[in-house]
Amino acid sequence: MSEKIANHRSRPLLSIIIPVFNTAGYIDQCLESILDGSESNIEIILIDDGSTDSSSIKCDQWVLSDSRVRCYHQKNQGVSSARNTGINNSQGDYLWFCDSDDCVVSGATTAICKTLENCSPDILCFGAIKVDKNDFEIGVISSPSDNFSASRGPIQCGDELYLFSHVFKRSKIGDIRFDVSLNMCEDRLFAYRVFDVSSDNILVSGDFYYRYLFTRSDSAVNTLSLADDIASLSVHEYILKKEIELNRPTEAYVIFIQRSISLLARIVNEGCSCGLFQDLRKRVLRYDSLRHCLRGAVLIKYMLLYASESIFITSCRVLHLLKR
Repeated sequence: MSEKIANHRSRPLLSIIIPVFNTAGYIDQCLESILDGSESNIEIILIDDGSTDSSSIKCDQWVLSDSRVRCYHQKNQGVSSARNTGINNSQGDYLWFCDSDDCVVSGATTAICKTLENCSPDILCFGAIKVDKNDFEIGVISSPSDNFSASRGPIQCGDELYLFSHVFKRSKIGDIRFDVSLNMCEDRLFAYRVFDVSSDNILVSGDFYYRYLFTRSDSAVNTLSLADDIASLSVHEYILKKEIELNRPTEAYVIFIQRSISLLARIVNEGCSCGLFQDLRKRVLRYDSLRHCLRGAVLIKYMLLYASESIFITSCRVLHLLKR
């Protein structure tokens, strides 16, 4: 542990974990935004996940230039493995997961550290600003409702479970780690599992602390295979099952149906086997007793799927042609 960090252990230490893979054009701006103030009670953990551009060199340069920055290099194993490496090598009382192509709002690091020191929440939630490649603001990810409680849970309170808009207490993370078999929604699953073991000591801030690059064409979320998409649905189904057990399934069911219908349409439009479509349709209809939770366009699409496989397939193909 560096001397600078050690001198401030009376205050909670914030570990900021940042996976890095071929983001040489973004990493400097990301770290400059995090380190824009004089906040010393932080550590930044960079995990170079086998980058093939100059990201690795940039990470090492930052380690040499700022004692608050450390870097671990590993063979490419994916973002979940990289984040797990960060957790296992961090020393903080709190963990914040950021992406190397994003930035934080000016002063956000200091503000978050002060909040953690003054309030000691199990989880801190806040908003994020969506920006395009030219750094123009194109939308927001709002904080969940301010009457958040563990009994209602994050889904019912409108929390979209974006990893970067939460800071988690290490003691609540415990042995929870990211599922390395997932290439999508691994962050959503991780966040939900931490919420599941947290108390009502959840603090919601109305501030927007994060700037999320929403339109990067080469990001992982824009290059997902159908297999990855199918695997990610298991996350939504896992959350739905947990919410059913807790007798609060409404929002989780709506999200599950929305994702399922989108995935079924992709299966149709990519000309995949009928067996794959039929298996997923059966999986969706297993929860038909909850259809009363649906409204509007989602309900109409669901009823098409429920009433007739052929009608749903035809409607997907027509909509696909109209979008061309």
